[in-house]
Amino acid sequence: MFKNVSKALLVSTLFGTIYLVYLIISYTKIDLENESESIFYLILMTLVKPHLYLTIFGVFLSFLSVILKNHNLALLATFILLLAALAFVLYAIFLLPAIVMGFIGARNQKRITLGN
Repeated sequence: MFKNVSKALLVSTLFGTIYLVYLIISYTKIDLENESESIFYLILMTLVKPHLYLTIFGVFLSFLSVILKNHNLALLATFILLLAALAFVLYAIFLLPAIVMGFIGARNQKRITLGN
């Protein structure tokens, strides 16, 4: 199934998926019974939501690029993950491995697809 797919692209998708699962778990377990904590949570979610949505979209496109074996889609997914990292710079370090491996994987997938 993964015969003609770049291994770096697979690793990038795996890193992005692991980070997305961490992000979803960490922001859904907050207790809202304390009023000051709920106000802090609302402010935090206002900052995190664009990061979360861009990460979801980037990982989805990354999965699609692996399934379709498309290097252009892989490059688009990596740029969207880069935008997600810029949307919430505090967590950019966690997306950095997925971004680096995504660029390498898109280049390798292009070589595999075009046969160069």
